[in-house]
Amino acid sequence: MRKVKPGSAPKRDAPRSVAAAESGPPELTPRYSDAFIVDNSDEGRKVAWYLGQWCDLARALDVATGYLEIGSLLSLDGQWQKLQQIRILMGDEVSKRTKQAFLEALQGIEATLDGSIEREKERNDFLAGVPAIVAALKSGQITCRVYRERKFHAKAYITHGKIEVLPPFALVGSSNFTYPGLHDNVELNVQLRHNVEELQAWYERHWAEAEDVTAEILRTIERHVRDYSPFEVYAKALYEFFRGRELTADAWEKTQSRMYPVLDEYQREGYHALMKIAEQYRGAFLCDSVGLGKTFIGLMLIERLLFDRKRVALFVPYATREPVWEAKLDKHLPGLAGDYGGLAIYNHSDLLRGGDYPGRMARIKDMADAVIIDEAHHFRNQATQQYRQLWTMLDSKQVFLLTATPINNTLLDLQHQIELFSRRVPDHFRSLGVHSLPGYFRTLENALKRLVGEGGLDVEISTAEAERVLADDEFLRELVVQRSRAYARASQRQSGGPQVRFPERADPQVVQYSLARTYGALLGDLEKAFR
Repeated sequence: MRKVKPGSAPKRDAPRSVAAAESGPPELTPRYSDAFIVDNSDEGRKVAWYLGQWCDLARALDVATGYLEIGSLLSLDGQWQKLQQIRILMGDEVSKRTKQAFLEALQGIEATLDGSIEREKERNDFLAGVPAIVAALKSGQITCRVYRERKFHAKAYITHGKIEVLPPFALVGSSNFTYPGLHDNVELNVQLRHNVEELQAWYERHWAEAEDVTAEILRTIERHVRDYSPFEVYAKALYEFFRGRELTADAWEKTQSRMYPVLDEYQREGYHALMKIAEQYRGAFLCDSVGLGKTFIGLMLIERLLFDRKRVALFVPYATREPVWEAKLDKHLPGLAGDYGGLAIYNHSDLLRGGDYPGRMARIKDMADAVIIDEAHHFRNQATQQYRQLWTMLDSKQVFLLTATPINNTLLDLQHQIELFSRRVPDHFRSLGVHSLPGYFRTLENALKRLVGEGGLDVEISTAEAERVLADDEFLRELVVQRSRAYARASQRQSGGPQVRFPERADPQVVQYSLARTYGALLGDLEKAFR
């Protein structure tokens, strides 16, 4: 054995012939040590150098890794192509074993790979070497699987010699199959020369239990190297040029909206709150007191939804359609309703009309993106045909419910209206800690029953009690926008806006009434007719 000066690296033996490489490939198994360590410490100890040497001698490479990046294969470009097969077994870094968890983890794997390709573009403009990887994935020369039975974070590289006298070797340690793992990070990997068959059996067992993701890996990589048409390049260039210059909703409200300048500050607050709630839960309530301008907030919702390129259906009572909604639309938002405006207006009663209305209702189900319902308390009873007809057409749509009285008789009134957008999905509000909407309302009803001292589940409650329930319940505050006249006055004072004025209620007047004086002649005629 040669003596080595302290602090200096020993020189390796000169390369031997392949036929004599019974204990390892050339330059990989020095005689002076039984342990061969690869730690990326210098050019002669990098994992990429080790694998590149083996590509000349091996026919196949089995990789176990926690992560996969494109840089690992690109750093071996020109070498890995000499192998007949490369198998890559990786983990998904997720401990939950549900199908949904795996799909989410697979998205993470694809995102990691996608990010590594984007980083590669910074030093490799044309992604040289990537088309060869795509071709190998398509041909099966490279296959990828994800182990999902348990958390998998192994790192091993098993090489299989081209000739029988060259047994399998393995490098086991801490290097992931990533560019930093093969080049930069200080790692600790040790070459195994004996009993590699046991390691191979371990690999085969986990490979058999893993799920093939070659197609997903191929799709992620192929997106970066496919040929794009001149139009696609031009469209992408326009997108990048105008990105950040497009009109945001905030800028539109301040510069182009017709309704936003008309609203008082508390009405703007209500509009913003409704948009935020509906974005998260697909529906929201506006339950302001009478006289606070729910119609104006509804008009603002319509204008904003149309700005977002959504098609809107508005359902209103017959009595308020022409004098209230159509009159306000003509004044503030002319041209939005009708065949060319993106807004369609219907009466509540149209849900049950015959003629061409069933077809029109079906088109709402197929084409509308959002539905606004004025006086939504008319749809509090799920047993009515009108409620059932509306419920069937609201699937996957944003729903805005406008009513000053969401609760008329019992809290179940409110539950049935919420179900118009929650679609009776038990855990629709799981983010709010509610895993069963019916169960939650049963609890509220029982609490209210104890409060008012009445028996039975369907407790009839007053308007004041209903408002207290809406104001005090944390879950309902997340779904309902409800302000009083006092709130509106305070909001205007705080924002410096004009004072809000509400009609003063006059004292009741006593009316003198005489049945004989009012209907005397009619009663005389009736008596005469009978006689």
